[in-house]
Amino acid sequence: MRTADSNGWWERLRAEERLVLQLLRDVGAGSVESGLDWDYVYTIAESHKLVSLVWYLLQRRYPALALPAPAREKFLARVALEELGDRAQTSLVRQLVQIESSLPGPVVFLKGSVLKWRVYPESTLRRSADVDVLVATAEVEPLRAALEALQFNMESPLWPTLEQQRRVFYELPPMRGSNGQKVDVHWNFTCPGSPYHRDPALYLQSVQTVEAAGARLHTLDSEYFLLHMAVHIYTSAKLSFTLRDLYDFHLVSGHGVVRPFDEERFLGIVHEMHLTDPAYFCCELTGNALDSPRMRAIATRLRSEAGPVARKHAQRAVANLHLLMRPYNHYMVMLEDVLAEGRPVAVLKALFGIRRGEYERLYFEPVSSSPAALLVYPKHVVRLLQFYHLGFGLHFERLVGARIWTDAKAALGARGGALRSGSRQRT
Repeated sequence: MRTADSNGWWERLRAEERLVLQLLRDVGAGSVESGLDWDYVYTIAESHKLVSLVWYLLQRRYPALALPAPAREKFLARVALEELGDRAQTSLVRQLVQIESSLPGPVVFLKGSVLKWRVYPESTLRRSADVDVLVATAEVEPLRAALEALQFNMESPLWPTLEQQRRVFYELPPMRGSNGQKVDVHWNFTCPGSPYHRDPALYLQSVQTVEAAGARLHTLDSEYFLLHMAVHIYTSAKLSFTLRDLYDFHLVSGHGVVRPFDEERFLGIVHEMHLTDPAYFCCELTGNALDSPRMRAIATRLRSEAGPVARKHAQRAVANLHLLMRPYNHYMVMLEDVLAEGRPVAVLKALFGIRRGEYERLYFEPVSSSPAALLVYPKHVVRLLQFYHLGFGLHFERLVGARIWTDAKAALGARGGALRSGSRQRT
């Protein structure tokens, strides 16, 4: 695969988008370009869950920079809010550590609840709205009961029993506390029907103990930690990942979580678990978006072993990385406008034009036929439409099928054309 710049996506970025990427890459000019739209810089940072980090990097790189008052107030207000969230999450992590002492097995902390304390300069710089944990299957029910004793309630269960949930899914519905805190309890990282479903014992064998949030936490060893993130991004979050996720990859590969990251060990684990596709996809995107030498090197070594679909999706995503920078909210605004014009039936028909099997193949998650799941399904299909266009641009039609695109364009009328031409209009 060609380098990022030779794909031409860098040249199609707006100045504000280049600034954000240069901050994350830790490169850039000695001064900021004049005439920047700082409201748009904030919007990019907010869309990618990077407000505190972007503000921190701006202050460190350009200490004399004076933002317009409205933009500065937006940044500071969001930073203050995320500091409150960080304190709330610290408290929640400590509660879970206390619960763990009553369980036979470990509660393994994942993703942001570990990263913010282990690889970011300050914990407040990594926004994390919930706490994800992995436990052995036998520990799921005791952990759920312990959370309910602390006034956490399960949100919208889609299956009547835990056994049914385990047969078709990989986590409980979110457990939400009375103060809005949320815990996601996993027993695996993918659904049993996913081609990337693996025995969770393969991950649990790597569990280590680290200092984080003022406590001793169990988490996955550095290489398994990176791999679990890759599987998550390539499957259940493939349609909704952000620059924050790629930045997580960049930091973990550079620093490690438990100990320094070992590239050779990581490649050995990828081969042993036959998870080349998700590892390659995420390393290729991170290497190009953040100009990460280590991620580029790993992607180069995995490329010939990855399947044709993973290579094709990575190539298209890299060629359209400039679209990843665009805040996706304008797609939702477009759909809301159409609904406001009194054509909800046409819109719903277009959304349900994606067949259940097509959705499951792309998203690797089952779609239950229960009434509760039908309320969730349209939301996920909207995400599918958003992110497959956002990520793959003009290849969108081929990815989801010409029939679906035709139906959607007919339902959305002239506005449907904006989806096709959005990448050209926003360069």
